Amino acid sequence: MRRAVLVRRGASLVLVPPSGGPIPVGTAAADPAAAAEAIARGFPGGLPGPVREAIARAAGGPVAVDDPALGPPLARAGLAVAAATPEERRDAREVAGAAPTAELRAFLLADARRALAEAFADPETELIALAREEARLERALGRERSAAGEFPPSGTDAAESYRRSAEALARALERHVAEVRGTVGDLAARVAPNLTALVGPIVTGRLVAAAGGLAPLARMPSSRLQLLGSRRRPSPTHGPKYGLLYRAPRLAELPASAWGAYARSLAALAVIAARADRTTRRELAAELVRRRDRRIEALRRRR
Repeated sequence: MRRAVLVRRGASLVLVPPSGGPIPVGTAAADPAAAAEAIARGFPGGLPGPVREAIARAAGGPVAVDDPALGPPLARAGLAVAAATPEERRDAREVAGAAPTAELRAFLLADARRALAEAFADPETELIALAREEARLERALGRERSAAGEFPPSGTDAAESYRRSAEALARALERHVAEVRGTVGDLAARVAPNLTALVGPIVTGRLVAAAGGLAPLARMPSSRLQLLGSRRRPSPTHGPKYGLLYRAPRLAELPASAWGAYARSLAALAVIAARADRTTRRELAAELVRRRDRRIEALRRRR
């Protein structure tokens, strides 16, 4: 190695000079958990003074880093930095050795919390999580309503007390479902405005969640999007005609015999909307809704 390499080793920073053994240069804080959090974030508030001085003394020249996140704070601190080559990283990690188990665990936990927080700060990721939760809550609410309808009538105080409690639980669950759906609607309008205008916020959220993201949804052919969420596999002789699109707007206005044709047309428009939302961000909603409504009128005239 021709350059000193700064290596993360759990919650610690270790400098591996061009010759000689590893030199611990300290952590971002005395507390290992706080140090792990600071190192995981790449020292967003700047490099602590003692750490910076230790690195400068031990390196005696440019410093290569094994993690790109360490580069900006080192540069802000006035140190000459560069990305380590794969060979430098490999050799430096061998010299630095493995981190103590406790330090490594603290670092990995802090890094995982940071990654999770960043992931959920993304509206698309939040939409996927809440759309799946909305579907789960809808199923739970359906079970509660079904159970309430099957509860045998009884005039005893215990039975009536249970019935009142069950009704209160169902009402609370209904309010919770409504709140989640409101949040899903807001996120869907942000993530996929064209698709939301075409098929509604709940269907949009469930389509994005079922596909695993807006990008996979935009890459789908319309035939696959049409069946997304269906519970039966199609066969040459029979099979489902639609999946999540069964909840699409205005489907109920058509006879059941026309639902398959409407789902095919709607899936083709939905793919256009998803691709626009994912790439160009052009506002195509008004035109797509007009094409959807014309298709509905044409199917009505076929009766």
